[in-house]
Amino acid sequence: MSTRDCVRLFARLLACAAAAGILHAASPQAQPPRDRVLRSAAERVAIRGQVIAADTGAPLTRARVRAFPRPGSPGGNATTDASGRYELLVPPGLYTIQASKPAYMTLSYGQRRAFERGTLVEVRAGDALDDVSFVLPRGAVITGAIFEPFGEPAVNVGVRVLRYEFRDGGWRLEQAGGGFGMRTDDRGTFRVYGLPPGAYYVEASPFTFFSGRLGEREYAPTFYPGTTSIEAAQLVEVDAGEEATIDFPLTTVLTATVSGHVVDEYGRPVTGVPSVSLIRDGTSGAAGSRSSGRLEADGRFVIDTVAPGRYIAYASETGEPGRTRFATAEVSVSGERVDGVWLTLTSGASARGQIFFESQVAPDFTPDTLQPFTMPRGSGLQLPVGRGIGHVNDDWSFEIRGMAGAQLVRLAGLPQGWRLRTVALAGRDITDTPIVFSRQMPTTGLQILLTDRSSTLTGVALDALGRATTDYTVVIFPEDINLRVFPSRFVRSARPNQEGAFEISGLPPSRYLAYAAQAIPRSAWTNLEYLAGIAPAAEPFSLGDGETRRISLALRAAP
Repeated sequence: MSTRDCVRLFARLLACAAAAGILHAASPQAQPPRDRVLRSAAERVAIRGQVIAADTGAPLTRARVRAFPRPGSPGGNATTDASGRYELLVPPGLYTIQASKPAYMTLSYGQRRAFERGTLVEVRAGDALDDVSFVLPRGAVITGAIFEPFGEPAVNVGVRVLRYEFRDGGWRLEQAGGGFGMRTDDRGTFRVYGLPPGAYYVEASPFTFFSGRLGEREYAPTFYPGTTSIEAAQLVEVDAGEEATIDFPLTTVLTATVSGHVVDEYGRPVTGVPSVSLIRDGTSGAAGSRSSGRLEADGRFVIDTVAPGRYIAYASETGEPGRTRFATAEVSVSGERVDGVWLTLTSGASARGQIFFESQVAPDFTPDTLQPFTMPRGSGLQLPVGRGIGHVNDDWSFEIRGMAGAQLVRLAGLPQGWRLRTVALAGRDITDTPIVFSRQMPTTGLQILLTDRSSTLTGVALDALGRATTDYTVVIFPEDINLRVFPSRFVRSARPNQEGAFEISGLPPSRYLAYAAQAIPRSAWTNLEYLAGIAPAAEPFSLGDGETRRISLALRAAP
């Protein structure tokens, strides 16, 4: 499966949720009501406002304003005029409204801190919003020069600004700012702008990477102040509108060659793989953390000038997601030649099953709107292979292909009001239990049960004076620590709307803890240690099957 497919798949993950019930097969003839589709297209509501600069108070012309809706709904975008004003026309619903302009910080409406989500804007039919405005601070700047070891300017060197962020159950070194494609000029200088305030690592990577002379010391990706190790790198701290200047030299390392063969399950050479890649272990696989080599006609590959480190070698065929063969292997490089890496392509496991509905009423959506998929539990190196992806047939039967390792079964594309209740195999509930599917024989008899009995949790957060506030994030998580592991259907977070109320739908019935605070880092709720830290101050409550409940939470100090 390609990286693009993985990204598209995981962007739809929050459509999933669950518990247990009685099976009733559904009719494949259900169609979405045509009048509802036409009515939704006709009802457009105006969102208006102004974008101004925080430092001067002047209106910002040609700033971009975008409305991001819930999955499956249309959004909108607009550009500000000479007075900094804009108008968006969108259907009723909940939106994140975002404003951006080069050299300024990108902000969501209601966002008060860097790397925080904004306030949700609720758009109601016939009720225009006339003051969704933004004050954009100038972004921070990190500038400087990169030099070769003897003082010559390092020309055409890529520069990235990075920060650690907890995402998808693990710490990831993520790119910040607009550094994609940033290169040093003929003087070796660079300038990365529009950064949110924060502490960053700066990495310089020669685009040619190395000269190709094997067994010699060559230029390697280098972190400020001049080290190849992220552990030894120094952070550069900047505030909004502040400019920091740093200079540092490239570092050389002893390079090596990694070679091996790509074969099929019968040991025969494979030639239908575009390339073999090495991804440095412990990274997200972004540019600068991988090396690639071309596959020869006899199935042999050679990757030259590889820096020391631990890597994952992987190869995959091009083709339809879920039906391509792939292989991975661990590789350790210490400056000496590494030979004999064998990558045996396999097609992954497959599974077939049927979707059932708890309700006797036919659903108002069609099978082609759904996509079954699998994903591992917990964190780790994110490779674009091993995750199953499938399709749903007209009779609500489905097939998933391309699985490797222990996987959870999930379903993307469910409309609002529907949720996953259970996934069962041979009478066993495996909804939250990763399963290793056999490659030797397709698994059959998977049962996915959907329900329209969806719970709704609403509420507010109150400050020390008992007043409702709009500046908070609420985190909902289960009392049972075994149900908190990413990706968990029992862990959710939300920001309030412009009136201070939050809403979370589709939680499975369980005993929960609720915690509301300002300045909660983005995706922190996927971190088990973070959840354990806030649990003593969280407020317990229970949520029943299909229950609608409202809670009031005391606003806590950020941990």
